[in-house]
Amino acid sequence: LTVHSHESGNRFHSVIEILDNKLENDVHFLWSFSKDFGASGFRLAILYTQNVRLLQALANLNIFSGVSNPMQLIAAEIMSE
Repeated sequence: LTVHSHESGNRFHSVIEILDNKLENDVHFLWSFSKDFGASGFRLAILYTQNVRLLQALANLNIFSGVSNPMQLIAAEIMSE
């Protein structure tokens, strides 16, 4: 899922790779289907963080923002390519 060519040497480097996965409390990686694919109905995002307090705060919200089964199937299909 990238537009960067591995052959040309113009390889994508994520912030996680650059910081050697030492994000600590101040860096969070957020990726959403709706922004990347221009599909406003795709209400699915991924948050990667090492901030324990943020994770604890968000743990109480997931009951209100579950991802529907059809959307999970679509996301799995997209990410498998």
